[in-house]
Amino acid sequence: MAKKKGNGELVRFAVGTLLFCLAGGMGLLALSVDALPTTASPLVEQDIGVVRLSEQVIDLGSVERGSVARASFDFEYRSGGALQIKRIWTSCGCVEASSSQRTVGSGQRFSVDCELDTGAPGKRESTIFAELNDDRSLLRVGKVRFDVRSAWSTRANPVTIELGEGASYAGLPVTLRADEGISMDSVAVSCTTEFVSWDVEAHGRNLLLTPTFDPVTTPFGKFHFDTFVESESVGTPRFLLRTIVLRKSAEFTVHPDALSLGFIDSLRVASTEVRITSSDPSWRGTSVDQIGDVFTAVSIEPREPDSNSYTLSLSVPRGFTGPGIGQVIVRSTGAAIVIPVHFVSR
Repeated sequence: MAKKKGNGELVRFAVGTLLFCLAGGMGLLALSVDALPTTASPLVEQDIGVVRLSEQVIDLGSVERGSVARASFDFEYRSGGALQIKRIWTSCGCVEASSSQRTVGSGQRFSVDCELDTGAPGKRESTIFAELNDDRSLLRVGKVRFDVRSAWSTRANPVTIELGEGASYAGLPVTLRADEGISMDSVAVSCTTEFVSWDVEAHGRNLLLTPTFDPVTTPFGKFHFDTFVESESVGTPRFLLRTIVLRKSAEFTVHPDALSLGFIDSLRVASTEVRITSSDPSWRGTSVDQIGDVFTAVSIEPREPDSNSYTLSLSVPRGFTGPGIGQVIVRSTGAAIVIPVHFVSR
């Protein structure tokens, strides 16, 4: 007669069975992953004999707007063989980085030179990276910080504007204060959109800006645009005011409400699906535009006739690398909706 298994034997039997199943499952998982097509290996930080000779963080402090500002990071290569500098990029478009050397021998020094964009006022920070050798070694070159001085000042930049019914604005004017010596008689205000105009009024060294939005062309959603203020005073740089607008509406539902895209070197066009639902059943997205000039081309096509789902295609300039943020406006014969686009180009 067979003996009944005790509680201890049952527990050992169950644990053994579970471990066997897990081991088999892991083996199948490893087999299926190995069978997948491989892509380019990621960049990896590793010790390849590059020694830093300068500070890792360069803080230039306050710099004059429009001036020439540069920074340089110095290194020495102390390993055998030759070091190949494949490419250099930055985390912010406010800094351009390059190196005059592409191949560095053992014992040689090399530099990564940075040129700063001082065209717009405000604090800037950018991290510089380099890809080395065929094994895709990553070098964090360093970080640059600088603050571009402006002849204008304001309490808040960016400034946030909330629109009411019919794109009306009932808030206080945006106030800019000019440094002494700036002529207030020849101030010009321009912006990167056509659906807003600014009423300008000068009081002493204060400039009062009141926006007026077109109720038809101004899209619904949250978006931003740039406004430029400049005077004809000799040597006075223009001031960049970033404006964030919130126009609420229960009319539209967008999925996803923000798009994320990736671009690769060989293909500068990316497409994605977006669904836009309106309380007006006859609303259909017929055209697409953008705020600013981030993308070189934008287009939209319905996935099916009379469908609320669309294929949105965007392209970025050749040679652009790094992260970016754009804004597209999907329009119809009636209202329009703005959709933010976060993208990475590599």
